[in-house]
Amino acid sequence: MFSLEPTGALRHIHTHNQEITGHSQCGFLFDVTVKTFHLAITAVSFIPDTRDGEYDIWTAQGTHENCHTDQQAWTQEVKGACHRGPIGQSLRVPLPRPLNIPAGETFAFYICGNTVSAICFSTEVTKHNSAENDDLIIQLGHFKGIPWEGVLSTGPFGHNGRQEFVGSLEYQVVQSIAADHVVAATSRIWKKRLFADAELVAENGARFAVHRSVLAASSHIFDEAWRQLPMGEEPLLRMDAPEETVEALLRFAYTGYDKNIPNPAEMLKLAHAFGLLPLVQARQSIFPRTSRWSC
Repeated sequence: MFSLEPTGALRHIHTHNQEITGHSQCGFLFDVTVKTFHLAITAVSFIPDTRDGEYDIWTAQGTHENCHTDQQAWTQEVKGACHRGPIGQSLRVPLPRPLNIPAGETFAFYICGNTVSAICFSTEVTKHNSAENDDLIIQLGHFKGIPWEGVLSTGPFGHNGRQEFVGSLEYQVVQSIAADHVVAATSRIWKKRLFADAELVAENGARFAVHRSVLAASSHIFDEAWRQLPMGEEPLLRMDAPEETVEALLRFAYTGYDKNIPNPAEMLKLAHAFGLLPLVQARQSIFPRTSRWSC
């Protein structure tokens, strides 16, 4: 058994196709395969093909092909998530409790609506999965017209009778005790910054005490900047960016925390300039046109 720790950074994975496709059905089933680390799924986003509908989300251990007719094998995670909005607008559904998936395991997802055109999927399958990153794979799936019936979608479209899920997942990497210690330690280093040996100066003159070794480990640009300082010169770097953005960049470099960004566009530019690729990816992973369900 393992539990979700709040220190895990929120991550996103988006499917290859993000647009309304012209194909929809009452329900869609797909599998999620976790790679190296335990994960906790916290929210599911998908695209309704209706202006008004309610959705249930079910999960099951294993692949959907092995249990799609057995309702007893499934756990209902969400009941009656409401969509009220234009066709093609993504619906984000938070899970009431995180779904913990151990490393190396596969869990099935079944999103079921109350109309025949409830959820979009894509038949323009160009890869062997719906999405993949370093943490997990969203496998290709099947649409389904009637819950728990014996037939999955087949036919000439898609990839070997399978279709692509259209949407995204939000998740966290479940922290071990050792990881919790690292997170707590880096947070203390950032807050106290004891024995700092350099300074960064924002465009308004605000100064931040920093550790050159920390910033050099986070960014090759910082590494090169420190090395190029003339011997005997004060270790100080001036940054053409607002004070709040510089502080947020430094917080990420120390702790990996990327929330409460005061100016996301400015932050993205600064992250590019200083080679902080993880921060660039985090800022670019915000799912567009997303609505949170409510009734």
